[in-house]
Amino acid sequence: MTVQRITIGLVACAATKATSAQPARLLYRSPLFRAASAYAAAVYDYWFVLSARHYLVHPDEELDPYDATLNRMSRDDREHWGRYVEGNLRLGHGARTEGRRTWPVTTPRLQAAAWALAAPEGTLRRAGLWFHAGAAYVAPVVAAITGPLFEVHTPLAGLGIGQQLAWYTAHSNHAEERRNRSSDALTW
Repeated sequence: MTVQRITIGLVACAATKATSAQPARLLYRSPLFRAASAYAAAVYDYWFVLSARHYLVHPDEELDPYDATLNRMSRDDREHWGRYVEGNLRLGHGARTEGRRTWPVTTPRLQAAAWALAAPEGTLRRAGLWFHAGAAYVAPVVAAITGPLFEVHTPLAGLGIGQQLAWYTAHSNHAEERRNRSSDALTW
């Protein structure tokens, strides 16, 4: 059996934001978000933002600034958020939430489940989820994952912010080399 893999980078949103609507990749202004998103854009086949308010967001999608974090949510609300994000990954990112200006018209919709089901006979498809986020954002999504489609990776687990920034600096030289590997594209 042949196995085809794609990689999906998932970068947590940040508290520091622009003061006006911006594409998600520009809205979040923290140094850690900038480093993580630059790395994700260079290394993974696809990357998305994990937003406390908007769930799974395409980096080019325009958002209004907002004040929400999973750290202030109840356990039940975090579990709901995680199930919603997992569904977004399988079926198509997005939810019509207030402040989401360009959903869903102008950005492609991730549909990992359709991609996996359309595999040619004798081919198994897997999507590697590479989390660049703290435990508050990782745990609810991982808890919601069922079945063999997603493989979870947390390359920065347990590192503090300074250590994460150093990790991105150390790995940025090799990011473009890794990005040049071949992969199968998802159906958009």
